[in-house]
Amino acid sequence: MTQQHLYVSEKSKILCETTINIDIEVYRKLTEAAKQRGISRSRLIAMLLEHLVWSENIPSKARGTVQHQDARPKEDWKKLHVVLPNYVHDFFDDVRKLWKMSVSYLVAFAVEKFLTQLDDNIIETFADKYWHGGHTIVHFIQNDLQYMLCCWGIPPHPPEILPFSAV
Repeated sequence: MTQQHLYVSEKSKILCETTINIDIEVYRKLTEAAKQRGISRSRLIAMLLEHLVWSENIPSKARGTVQHQDARPKEDWKKLHVVLPNYVHDFFDDVRKLWKMSVSYLVAFAVEKFLTQLDDNIIETFADKYWHGGHTIVHFIQNDLQYMLCCWGIPPHPPEILPFSAV
């Protein structure tokens, strides 16, 4: 994400505006799919990333440095302004950290993997639910290491911390 601006809409929802650089072909696919479905590119991106997170395992290579899209000539890129509710942006930020991928890479990955699979059932599932509507973050220290347990959603009871040997 290159820029972030918070503002309040007429509906008093706090929104976060961010800008990503995306491959021009991925941009074209997003634009076409959003028009066909009558939704914004931002909402389509949110649905795709939600579907990605709940459908895929965290990549095993998520332990190294952050993965970015491959370098290409300047004319192959398009700036895409994305406007999301603040809690959705926070969710994306968590995904970015956990999966060790830039948001633009996550968007490109989700578009390539799921855009053609996005049917009315999937859209209905993610359009009406706040899958990422709350967070529970627990910080703890074991064996001189700091941990952060991040739960997408708020569990009915505080999560129990596993002993270090079980992790």
